Amino acid sequence: MYNGIGLQTARGSGTNGYVQANIANLLLSKKRVAYNSEADIKRAEAEINKQPNKELLEHNRKRHIELKCADFEMLMENKGFDEAEIQKKVNEYRKLLQSQVASGELDIDAEMDNRDTHVRAKAAIENRGRMRAALGIKDDFVEGTSFEKLNKNANLKMDEIKEDDNKKKKKKDDEGSLFGNNYIKNMAAANIVICPFLAILITIFRN
Repeated sequence: MYNGIGLQTARGSGTNGYVQANIANLLLSKKRVAYNSEADIKRAEAEINKQPNKELLEHNRKRHIELKCADFEMLMENKGFDEAEIQKKVNEYRKLLQSQVASGELDIDAEMDNRDTHVRAKAAIENRGRMRAALGIKDDFVEGTSFEKLNKNANLKMDEIKEDDNKKKKKKDDEGSLFGNNYIKNMAAANIVICPFLAILITIFRN
């Protein structure tokens, strides 16, 4: 039993007789979650347009080069080279890597960890740049201006429709007034014809 509702006994019900929860109870106390609110949209746009930290990216590039140099140094130590020769070769290898990165021959960014937020932000900017180039979008294009152009065209179309309606209404009014004037003129002409005829009839009946 729960608040006087339910079975008097659990026998034959297939349950243990204990009420654990009221499934019909609505949890109205919880606040309704407002999805896709303005704050969420602004937060998503800020996340998409987030700019990477160039200093951190440069630091990660140098660190990646030093890791390669450390691996090369360990390899030479295992080969049995002496310390002076190792340091000389490592310095030459470091300069080679730096020159390749500067010329663009070696893409260190592609080898860096994609879990880094700044690396992902840089990759996202490059992807958007390639997409803009593929679609022929200019660099000075401002987002949202296309909708302004559509709204402007829609407003011009509405103005044209209103102007056409006004012209049709004016034409209809002019035709109505013209019909009224013609009707009056026709009636006046008919009276001129009918009046002499009535005068003749009156004269005949008097005689």
